[in-house]
Amino acid sequence: MFLSKSYEEWEAILVPCGIPVGAINNMEELVNHPQVKARGSLVEVEHPRAGKIRMVGVPVRLSATPGTIRTAAPLLGEHNREVLRDMLGLSDSEQEAVRAAGAFGAAADSGTSSSHQ
Repeated sequence: MFLSKSYEEWEAILVPCGIPVGAINNMEELVNHPQVKARGSLVEVEHPRAGKIRMVGVPVRLSATPGTIRTAAPLLGEHNREVLRDMLGLSDSEQEAVRAAGAFGAAADSGTSSSHQ
């Protein structure tokens, strides 16, 4: 039955009756929605492999401490070395043993910034 009218037609019928209504947008409608644009909900960032991409910005807006998106999400394995060293306290040789044991699978990086897979 709902397919018999457009969203706008149903909204005009239902809202005056006190019935809450809201559109279900597809991805194209979502990214082009005036409210999404007005809030700056999508930001463009440079991705190391894909070039310029759009992604969701900071969802919570705080006036005293506004957040920003500075970079795209890290690549798979990009921060393995820092996590193993800084958070787990593993030495270089311990990190290599973990890596050699296959803990990161075939797609993980070798720990250098130039060999992302």
